[in-house]
Parts: sequence; structure tokens; C-alpha cells
Amino acid sequence: MSSESTVIDLTPLKEDNDETVEKKRSTLRWTDLTYTVTDKTGLEKSILHSVSGVARSGEMIALMGGSGSGKTTLLNILSGRFAEGALDGEILFNSKKRDHKQWPWLYGFVEQLDCFFGDLTVAETLEYSASFKIKDASPAERRKRVDDVMQQLGLTVCKDVIIGNPERFTKGISTGQKKRLAIAVSMLNNPEILFLDEPTSGLDSFTAMNTVQYLRDITSREGKICIMSIHQPRENILELFDKIIILSQGHVVFAGTVGAAQDHFAKLGFPTPDKVNPSDYWLDICTPDPRTPELEKESAERIEKFAAAWHDSDGKKGLSRMATRASMIKNVTDDLETSLALNAFAEYLVLLRLSWLLLIRDKLLIGVRVNGAVSTILVFSVIFWRLETEKLNGITNFFGFMFFYLCGLSFISATVPIPVFLENRLTIKRERAAFMYRASTMFFARFTVWGIFLGLFSVIDGLVYWGTVGVQNPGHFILAGMQFAMYFVICALAMGALIPHMGAAVIVMAVTMILPASMFSGAFDSVNKLIPWTKLLDPEQYTMCMIGQGWFGPDFPLAVELVPGVNARTNPDACYIKSYWGNFGMGFVFWIFALAFGVWALHIGTRTKHRLS
Repeated sequence: MSSESTVIDLTPLKEDNDETVEKKRSTLRWTDLTYTVTDKTGLEKSILHSVSGVARSGEMIALMGGSGSGKTTLLNILSGRFAEGALDGEILFNSKKRDHKQWPWLYGFVEQLDCFFGDLTVAETLEYSASFKIKDASPAERRKRVDDVMQQLGLTVCKDVIIGNPERFTKGISTGQKKRLAIAVSMLNNPEILFLDEPTSGLDSFTAMNTVQYLRDITSREGKICIMSIHQPRENILELFDKIIILSQGHVVFAGTVGAAQDHFAKLGFPTPDKVNPSDYWLDICTPDPRTPELEKESAERIEKFAAAWHDSDGKKGLSRMATRASMIKNVTDDLETSLALNAFAEYLVLLRLSWLLLIRDKLLIGVRVNGAVSTILVFSVIFWRLETEKLNGITNFFGFMFFYLCGLSFISATVPIPVFLENRLTIKRERAAFMYRASTMFFARFTVWGIFLGLFSVIDGLVYWGTVGVQNPGHFILAGMQFAMYFVICALAMGALIPHMGAAVIVMAVTMILPASMFSGAFDSVNKLIPWTKLLDPEQYTMCMIGQGWFGPDFPLAVELVPGVNARTNPDACYIKSYWGNFGMGFVFWIFALAFGVWALHIGTRTKHRLS
């Protein structure tokens, strides 16, 4: 096949589009895009081969091809959502290189999977998204934009319906409404370009037709550039596109109107059979057939023939002039600010409200946590009723109470919050890919809500155990429990952000956090004989000492009378720091390291790499 550039004509199909194009005067041009990646064996693999083209305002363009044809890769490269591999060529928007700070505000991206927070309504989803996607606007202006977008995409009828979560068996909006919601979110900031990855995937034929019709209307009415990858659209959907680009093995085998495609393949000896969907037929003849070596060779030769024929066609040769004419359009887009829509504190407040809504609507989780707290309090109150800490057996019971209380507190605090980021990873990844907010503000917002929620149970524990177990100085007991619980909340959120599998996250959390915290806290004197320094790295050790020092004072661990006249100190090396507030300060040191790890974990776990050539 030829390695020369394939220039794609993407000028408007209809003359009446010219007015729209002149109004927006936007153009996206890509020239000689060749993309290669290195596989695991170290060999280079070419994904795209010298592809060029121009897209202008008012056009809706379909990138078609079978699996592995390069259509999704081309879509990601044009939007800048890729990082790995070597890319040669140039991409210009309005005759200028795309600035990495301005570009996110110029395009919207609709991913194949529609991921949202299922406990929010349609209107709530658009409202909080508008806070991040619309700059320099008053709340009233944002609400108006939300209402306008809902009206345009037919979402007004379901604006107060929750989105739903199939994994939790909560019903919500339909699949088609969910797809239109994804489009609506991407349109909030009124982008000039819309990229869509398989927008009809998973939809029935009627819903798919309606979805593409919505996009057709928006593209024509608002003069946007709309580029979507689509697999095998049915014929009436195919007719809605101004142009189609058919890719096979990274090569363009056709670009132009649907009618021109019919003529082009007919001249090559492959006319579309009667009563056959053209897109189905084109994909059949343009896709490698690996079923047998003979069929694979035959299909490879056919694809090579198509690519060469397109390269040598009169239509292709005349497209360079159109690309040149389109590239002469000057940039009329106003310069955009380079910052995110909100400062960090404003982001935090919006995300704090979002986190609170999601928590209070999770009735199952709240119910399970409340029932668990009631059960634990009843069991502990009965077993450790009115501890008599003046006697040796009372001291032994105190250590048992403290050990099991901290074990239960760490287990609940370290496991319940894991799904917060794990289950919503794709939603947060989508929103961060759109530069809606920072990972740090999202992490701090979730930690605030979940830390307070689970920390409040420490308050309840302390007040109840004050009366049943006989906790001394309950304020110190509550503060120690809250600090300890919040530390494990941070760790659980971090694990959920970093590890995408629930079972694996729980196991890693148990093995690396919960069990070591209990074993090396100093509760077992035998540990000190072999590795005494481990307790210095254990947050539970400092919490244990806070509880003991709050209960007994700075003399903890205290001396007890073994036999008349003979005193002995229980585990004399249990506490390295001899003051309550000194141990409290060490707890905050662990907080700082855990928060830094958590923000990093959320950033790594939900980032989308961007690259602009």
C-alpha cells in the first residue's frame, strides 16, 4: 500500500450548511497522521497510516470500520485522549495548534459506556456538572443552560427521575435517556466539537435512530463539528451523516458521501446487493477474514486494493484543494482562560454537597452500618459490663475491651468506604478526563463526608460505653476513636481508588492495614521481644495509648498488685509517647501521609492521559 497521505474531503454535503459554517467558522484539520505503538514483545505496530482530513462546522461525520480498523484510535487522537505510542503528523484547530489549556473547553467527548452516579436525578447530574463546565456564569445562568440542554435533548420529562444503578438493582431512566444525558453533559459548555465513541452501542434500533437524529439536529442548528465512531449503522441512520470515513487496518479506504461510496465500491466490482444494508456490506468487504489462511489472504489483498484505489481516485486527488480552502479559515474562537472553571475551594464545596447527597441516599449502607453499630454496642456492653480496673482481672478485661473495640473500628472503617471510588471509578474518570475537577478536591470532599459519618459512630460508642463499660474521660475516648476511624477511612478510600476489584481491595486492606495494626500495636508483649520498633509505625499503638492515658492518666500502662505488697506494670513498653496529646499529634502525622497517598491513588486510578501534537 502507498504510504502517501490520504486527504479526506469533509466539506458540507448541502449548500444550506454554508450559512451555519460561516457563522461558526470552525475547522479541525489533521495531516499525515501515522500512529505506531510498541507491543509487549518490543515490536512496533502501525495503527494509523498517513491519514489526513478536514472537518468543518455543521458536519456530522461517521468513522466506520470493523474491530481493529483504527476508528476509535483516530477519534482519541483527534480529541487528544491518548498518550502512549509515536504519532507523526499535525492536527490544527482553526489553523492553530491546539493549546493544552484551552482545548478541553473547545470539545465535548461522549464515551461508549454511560457512567453516572446512579443515586442522582437527571437534573442534579446536569446541575453539578454545569458548576464545573461553565465558566464565569451566575447560578441563574447555569440553571438556564441546564434547562436549555434538557429541552434540546428531550430530557425534561425525566429530569426528576434518578439515573439508577443496575448493579444495585435500582431502576432509573432508560438506556436511550442515559445516552442523551451523556450527550447533554458534554454540551453544557457549548463546545464547538463533539466526539462520540459508539453512541448507538447497546441501543435498540429505534432508540439508536432517535439518538443520532438528536445529534443531527444539534449539529445543523448550532453549527458544531460532530465526529463519531460507529460500527454498523442501519440505512436510515447512515443517511443522516454528511460524510463517512471507512477505515480498514489503519488505512482510509473511502471518504465522502454515502451515495459516493455506493458508486466507488461498485466501480471496484463490489456493488451493494439489493435489500442489504450498505454499512453491513462495506464492513464485510473491508474487514480482514481470519477464518482460514485462504480467506485471510484474499481479504488482505482486497483491502490493499481498496486502499490503493482510493489513493488513486479522482475524488481523492481533488480533496487537497478543499483541505487547503478549509485551512484558510482563521481562528475566530475567543481566547479562553487556562484555569479550571472553579478554584479549589469552590470545587470542594460542590463536591462536598455531591458526596453528601450520595451518602444519604444510600439507604442500604446506612441501615447496615446502624444495625452493625447497635449489635456491637450490645455485645460489648454485656461482655465488658462495668470494668473494675482496680484489679488484675479488670485490667486484663480492659485490654481485651480496647483490643476488640479497635479491631472492630478498624475493620468497619477500612472496608465500608472502599466502594466509594471503586464503584464510581469510570464516572470519576470520565469527569476528570473532561477537566471538571481535581483529584485532590474530590478526595477531600469524600473523606470529609465519610469521615464524619463513620466518626459519629465513635461518639455514640463513647457515650454508651461511658454508661455501660465505665469508660473514664469519655471525651478523650471519643476523640481517640474518631481519629483512628478517620485514618482508616482515608486508607479505604485510597484502596478503592487504586484497586479496581472489590475482593482484591478488601484482601489488600486486611493484609496490609488491618491485621498489622492489631498485631503490632503493643497489645501483645511478645512482639516487643523480636521486633520492638514495629509499634512505632503502627497507628493503632498511638490510639491504644490515647485511650489508656485518657482512662488512667499519664501513668498508663499502670502498675497493679499481683499479690499483697508486690506490684508489676502491665506491658511496661506499650507506650512510646507518654502523653495523650503527644500520641494525638502522631495520629495526625499518619493522617498527613495517608491523605497524600489517597490523593495520589485517586489521581493515578482515575486519570486519562492527554496529548496534543
